[in-house]
Amino acid sequence: MQTPSFKFRFLPLVVAAICAAQAGGALAQIAAGALPTGGIVVGGQASIVQNGTTLNINQTTQQALVNFSTFNVGSGALVDIRQPGAVASLLARVTGQDPSRIYGQIKATGSLWLINPSGILVGQGARIDVGSFVASTLNVSDADFLAGRLNFSSPGHAGAVQNAGTVNAASGGSIYLVAPKVENTGTLNAPRGEVILAAAQNVQLIDTGHPGVSVVLGGAAGEVQNLGRIVADAGRIGLAAGLVTNAGTVSASSAESVGGRVFLRATDLKTTA
Repeated sequence: MQTPSFKFRFLPLVVAAICAAQAGGALAQIAAGALPTGGIVVGGQASIVQNGTTLNINQTTQQALVNFSTFNVGSGALVDIRQPGAVASLLARVTGQDPSRIYGQIKATGSLWLINPSGILVGQGARIDVGSFVASTLNVSDADFLAGRLNFSSPGHAGAVQNAGTVNAASGGSIYLVAPKVENTGTLNAPRGEVILAAAQNVQLIDTGHPGVSVVLGGAAGEVQNLGRIVADAGRIGLAAGLVTNAGTVSASSAESVGGRVFLRATDLKTTA
């Protein structure tokens, strides 16, 4: 029997729900100076050099793929990714068994795709400043990454993606959190761009042009919880899963430019104020 899939498109919707929430302690703390380990460039060109509590990644091709044994960033550590421009992208794939725990800083000129089937936590106090950011515990093939296709499939036992920190995309950039379970208790900010939290066993994000991305969910239903703050001034925001709980702030318009779009789509939808 074929597993049904669900396709959602952005529709104009006003959502205003505010709730104070604190999270980020689901995984144990790590050393303040912890940095990603075992980095091996498997596609494109990039150099990886550690200098104290800073890991410098200098990418010289538009696309690069790096496998890491672990990808942790301690509260006193920085991962600084220098890329050829805003449209450049780096796929950081974790091949070890440990979840990624980010409590420090990550900076990137362009896009960072962080893939770790064991789980990804952006903890309280963490700050990620990038052109665009993809965090997923579902698998993305090298071929799809190189072609710019956002096709995510379950590796079998995928963990959760949790954000309790601050993630900032550049103007016009995007933030995509994709996993069987996605939780936001922090801040996600993508001015004039888009933020999507999508949860399922298989997820496709398809660029259809205006009014935005089409989200296709397949396999077992997932869960999205927003207890934090999601902002995309004059941009687009989407929460898509079998169960969506929104008890936070979701804002896709601004005083200067109204016309942002928000969608909440779920089999079971819960919003509280």
